[in-house]
Amino acid sequence: MDDRKRLEVVGAVIIDEDRIFCTRRGPGNLEGMWEFPGGKIEPGESGPEALTREIREELDCVIKVG
Repeated sequence: MDDRKRLEVVGAVIIDEDRIFCTRRGPGNLEGMWEFPGGKIEPGESGPEALTREIREELDCVIKVG
């Protein structure tokens, strides 16, 4: 039996013409690696709500999830 805990996450792929936005990880396990912004879905939160919150927390931006 698999004892691993299920972890649900969200991520944003932001494209502007021919550019793709990504961020660099800060201190920690994968420091300096590139990733799309996002994070974990909190209990009781929908995917779009989690993505909106994560972008606000990480990038201080307000987004509309489409």
